[in-house]
Amino acid sequence: RGADEAWRAIETEQPSCVIIGAAFADGGGWDLLHRLRTNPAYAETPIIVRSPAHERERALYQGASAHAASDYSREQVAALVARIARPVQVDVEQPRAAAPRWARMG
Repeated sequence: RGADEAWRAIETEQPSCVIIGAAFADGGGWDLLHRLRTNPAYAETPIIVRSPAHERERALYQGASAHAASDYSREQVAALVARIARPVQVDVEQPRAAAPRWARMG
């Protein structure tokens, strides 16, 4: 995937957290980070940059909320997402409570 495709997906999905692989096929991972951070709609969205460990300072300096080294396991990345992602509000209709047993008797 390229940065433009990722941007379209972000606009459509409105994620609570974004993970950017700095090594997009088109080389646009850093550009995508900049684009997100300079857009008011996404300025506060938590962003994790996944790249080699030596790029940690660059990622944080350019506005990433966190950095995940390329060798992090899926579990480590998931734990990082759980720690920094915005809570998602979901509108779910609450099921109606069943009448108490005593009200159904008779």
